[in-house]
Amino acid sequence: MALDPALTAPLAAVAAAASEAAGHWWVIGSAAAALHGAEAGLVGDVDLLFAEPGDARRMLAGWGGRAVPIGDVRPL
Repeated sequence: MALDPALTAPLAAVAAAASEAAGHWWVIGSAAAALHGAEAGLVGDVDLLFAEPGDARRMLAGWGGRAVPIGDVRPL
């Protein structure tokens, strides 16, 4: 299965921005599934997991976002 062209630009932007990370980082969620060729349906965002919290903060600051600490995530 080919990667949706609408996902190519966001993934390239993420890869470029995260290339300066001090630690490891991963694409997770539906974007990761799509990268592995799964039928992920409509991928509405690119979720990332950073090994170093400072990396997440730096990346989000550049994009006007905010980090959600794991302890703040509530189950549905």
